[in-house]
Amino acid sequence: MEPCCQRQVTASDVDHGAVLTYSPDSLQGTYGSFTLNPSSGTWTYTLDSQHHQDLAVGEKHTETMLVTVKDEHGASTTQQVTVEVTGTNDRPVITSQAQTSSVKEDDVLFARGQVTATDVDHGAVLTYTLIISKASMVHSP
Repeated sequence: MEPCCQRQVTASDVDHGAVLTYSPDSLQGTYGSFTLNPSSGTWTYTLDSQHHQDLAVGEKHTETMLVTVKDEHGASTTQQVTVEVTGTNDRPVITSQAQTSSVKEDDVLFARGQVTATDVDHGAVLTYTLIISKASMVHSP
């Protein structure tokens, strides 16, 4: 998992010499996680590649983190940080074993098998294509 973005929440205080600290409401998102430096307000979002694969191509999900900035006297303000996660088209995966069949010359030409596949993108509709040539048969997902 690599960070996909890093930014900074900036704040100022009219009280001379005020010391500001930054704290999040939550660091865990649905498809990744945030980190927040409590003294600088620098935040990073890291996408968890195992958890966002189910997003369909173009599907968007917004991750949010509320950051509260507080001075040493307890005065505070809050700002929302948002990251938009967009799904991509993931490849389908053939889940059945490789299949072979043979027929003899001058016999009834008959071969049978079943190919199964899955796609992690929810709502994906799989289609199968069978290509037959004179000397061989090739299945193309």
